[in-house]
Amino acid sequence: MTPQQKAEYLRRLEAQRRAEQQRRGNEQRPKYRKRKGAKPNVGLIFFAAVICVVVGISVHQISKNSADPVETDSLLQTLQDVERGETTNTPAEQEQTPPPFETEGENTVPAVEFSSVSVNSADINQGDLILVNYEHPYSLADTVDTVEVYSNKTASYYLSTTNHRLTERALNAMNRYADGFAADTGLSEILVVSAYRSMADQQSVWDSKVQSNGEEYAKNYVAVPGHSEHHTGMALDLSFYRPSDGASVPISEHEQGFWMTEHCAEYGFILRYPESKVDITKISYEPWHFRFVGKPHAAVIMRKGLCLEEYIAQIKNYTPDTKLLHALEDGTTAEVTASELPTEGYVIYYVPSAETEATEIPVPSGYENYIISGNNWDGFIVTVYVGKESQ
Repeated sequence: MTPQQKAEYLRRLEAQRRAEQQRRGNEQRPKYRKRKGAKPNVGLIFFAAVICVVVGISVHQISKNSADPVETDSLLQTLQDVERGETTNTPAEQEQTPPPFETEGENTVPAVEFSSVSVNSADINQGDLILVNYEHPYSLADTVDTVEVYSNKTASYYLSTTNHRLTERALNAMNRYADGFAADTGLSEILVVSAYRSMADQQSVWDSKVQSNGEEYAKNYVAVPGHSEHHTGMALDLSFYRPSDGASVPISEHEQGFWMTEHCAEYGFILRYPESKVDITKISYEPWHFRFVGKPHAAVIMRKGLCLEEYIAQIKNYTPDTKLLHALEDGTTAEVTASELPTEGYVIYYVPSAETEATEIPVPSGYENYIISGNNWDGFIVTVYVGKESQ
């Protein structure tokens, strides 16, 4: 068979194969016959009408959106969200959707409740913070509770006499004060020259000063009997003892004298009569006279450069129903309210004395470490320990 004959043969076979496939397809295709007298399908016609209406509305909306780019962008964004499988709720739908967690009041501190402690109103003349000066006499001079210093002191300081007495809190603070000086300087030379004085003791000091220097001079350095801080058992006149010759060296002349003022607040003492406060205290500058008031009051007074008169007056601005004074042992302060008590340091506030026999003192519930002191004036000062500072 020639190549031409072979090609013709293959062409005919392909034509036969195609004809056979077409025949088989026609046999498998379903045959439809037109029904005679068939009635129109009403449902189909209604459905077609609805489709036409929807298409018409869509065309109108598209035309409207083309004139309003903002709505068009919104529609496009919604369509894009749907394509990504996201949904966008309307504001009404968002309001109806509850949050995953209840957060109301989550960041607020609940207000602290106060319980009431009843104290004798007459006790305003007792406590670490009593103010005794030319305006406020001390009526308990001969009945104040004191302890002997000599038998209860540490070995780090000297006494000018074995008769010195102090309140127990003041004595404990003095022991720490002298021990701290010895630890820092290597010296055990502090000398207690004067401590508690009875009315008779103060009268003797007054008379001696008047006799030797005159009354006007005496008024500048010695309190009138009944008005002396030494009556409280919390005041000290200090100096230094020089072992080599037994001499008493004034603080202002000792090489370590500055330490006494710089560190006194760490132990609850203040320099009672600063040079810059003579017009308030009415007592001349006494670098030797220290008064125990307790922590953190001493730190606040010394850090802010106040005298006791100023501090007592300022504390009266802080009450449980207004604001409280928050103080740390380094003397830094801030104002807080009862709804935001801190977790360190102390809070301090004032409560006026009642005209009745008893005064009700509000104290934060759950805080058991507090001190109530009279101010020897017109009320009480409350100091509440609220945190991590040492006491």
